[in-house]
Amino acid sequence: MSEELSGISVLVTRPVHQAGNLIGLIQSHGGEALSFPTLQIEANADREAVLATIGDVADYDIAIFISINAVNHGVQYLPAEGKRPLLAAIGPSTARALVEAGFKSDIKATRGFTSEALLRESALRDVSDKKIVIFRGSGGRALLGRELEKRGATVTYAEVYRRDRPEVLDPEIESRLAAGTVDVVTATSSETLFNLYELAEEPSVTGLAQTQLVTTSERVVKKAAALGFERVALLAQGPDDQALVEAILDWRRNSGQSDPVTGTKMTEASTQDRVGSANDKEESVTEIVEENDDEVLETELETATESDKPPVSAPPPRKRGGGALSLLAMLFSLAALAASGYIWWEQQQKDSAATTAQGAAGDAIEATQRDIAALGGRLDQNLSRVSNLDAGRGRLESNIDDLRGSVETLTARVQGAEQSIDAVSGISASARNNWVRAEAEYFLQTANSRLQLAQDPGAALAALQAADDRLKSLGDPTLFRVRQELAGEIGALKAVPRPDMEGIAHTLNGLAARVEELPLNTASPDTYQSSSDVEIVAETPLDRAMSTLGGVFTSMISVKRTDEAATPLLSRDEEFFLKRNLELQLQTARLALLRGEAANYRESLRTARNWLQTHFMNDATSVESAVATLIELEAEDISPNLPDISGSLRLLRLAAAPPDTAPPAEEPVPADTTPESDATAVTEDGESA
Repeated sequence: MSEELSGISVLVTRPVHQAGNLIGLIQSHGGEALSFPTLQIEANADREAVLATIGDVADYDIAIFISINAVNHGVQYLPAEGKRPLLAAIGPSTARALVEAGFKSDIKATRGFTSEALLRESALRDVSDKKIVIFRGSGGRALLGRELEKRGATVTYAEVYRRDRPEVLDPEIESRLAAGTVDVVTATSSETLFNLYELAEEPSVTGLAQTQLVTTSERVVKKAAALGFERVALLAQGPDDQALVEAILDWRRNSGQSDPVTGTKMTEASTQDRVGSANDKEESVTEIVEENDDEVLETELETATESDKPPVSAPPPRKRGGGALSLLAMLFSLAALAASGYIWWEQQQKDSAATTAQGAAGDAIEATQRDIAALGGRLDQNLSRVSNLDAGRGRLESNIDDLRGSVETLTARVQGAEQSIDAVSGISASARNNWVRAEAEYFLQTANSRLQLAQDPGAALAALQAADDRLKSLGDPTLFRVRQELAGEIGALKAVPRPDMEGIAHTLNGLAARVEELPLNTASPDTYQSSSDVEIVAETPLDRAMSTLGGVFTSMISVKRTDEAATPLLSRDEEFFLKRNLELQLQTARLALLRGEAANYRESLRTARNWLQTHFMNDATSVESAVATLIELEAEDISPNLPDISGSLRLLRLAAAPPDTAPPAEEPVPADTTPESDATAVTEDGESA
């Protein structure tokens, strides 16, 4: 392992899947490789959209792949067998990627690595009436496709991947740039360099400008000068990773890492070497790394001649005895040479400035062309939207015409309805009043039905209040007595006590469920105690023997005197039926509660309480609690006296009778009865309700 790059930190900006080899070469020479991809290559996830754009690839004559990424993400659309188009690769790396994917490159650029080099191939010179699909990334230049269309081909773009810029700069890289601990930055395309520059902020951008840039593209050299890099970028001799590492090693050997002036000289020497090699060839094409820039980059021709150097005059012949004149002539020659060198240096500075400006202008043109392409796409989308809007507007206008006709028809119908309403306006007020009175009478009938038949004071109260609201809305002074009587009936209903029927029912259910747990008063005692607690003291053995025999008989027989009536012992079957009968009495009380039968309710509770006190252990806590609960429930009044609320109904009917008709004499209706006719009417209303 070499240590030539020991102490040198190199920032690699290639995408993750293309940076591994370069990182390994740097580390093999002892250098520190920092990786931050400024381009992220991601496949187009919308496969259906790509297929909808290109259709069946077998229908094309030629398929062009402009990068390794295009091969990696585009070969899936090629037919595995059968008819397929000729495959064209923009460079040898792309051709190798096709071979690795199982396909053969039929057309490839032999003199360069760019779109122009591929266009010079004979297979693409005459493409009239041919269908060509170009596999590329999104947002690239359309130079290749445009030229092929000029030659008569039908071109379709398959954008199978996209190139994204990271959102933020890696914090470690940012801190290293700010601290000035990054020595070299590699950038193989203008886009990768520009993305890194855009992500860096002060003071990181200052540290970036002080690093030594190494690239494989003359375009990147110009871009770095335009962005303000302090050192002239180093141009590698080839497009591969080994050429990049060799350029870094040459920089290390010749200048180290601290002298930007020396770095500039080294760059000029490298450029002169490339110019010298251009004299031996018809033209020199800057090798561009197709894996990153693909179709975005174009061919850059770099030609130079030695004619740019200023001519140097030959020294005049020396004359004998003319030493002073010779010295003077030499001084003049040196001065002329210095002046010529200065003029040449000034011209070089102007040329460098012009080259920088030309590079910036080229980048601006590229950006403008990308914007134009994007605007063209947006224009097509907007035209499609306008077409859709025109169609929608036609449908909308048709709907508006239909609605206008409907509105005219509706207007005529409304006018007819208004005329009809005007014709009956004289009777509308009285009809409404009669309707409201009928509603009030219906509610009063419902209240009487619920109170007298269902014993439901709550529903009766709600019906009376609804009737009062209807009479109030009439504002009729002749109904004063009706509302007065109605107010008294509402107050009487509010005063009726309302027992908690639901709570009592739940309590009875709970008692019935606990009957099985209550202890019966029929168990015999475990032991019997002697009635005499006096200890007999025996003085003789005979006395002690007699005392022992007496104790035995006393422990076997116990006599208990009581004035209470003896409760007979129950068999197992009798115990079972006793508990079931007790449960039945509790359920009977619950049923009487729900029916409002107060007498049956109290009788059932009284019977259940007597059975508890007679057949169960009264000193048990559970029995005492059950007896106390039954006593409380017996005290509840489940059927309170209900008031008579029929007076308001009678008064309302009297008010509705004609004034010249004497009302028929009616017997007063008691609270618990209803006249036959009224009861029938109330029942029917109640059923309908």
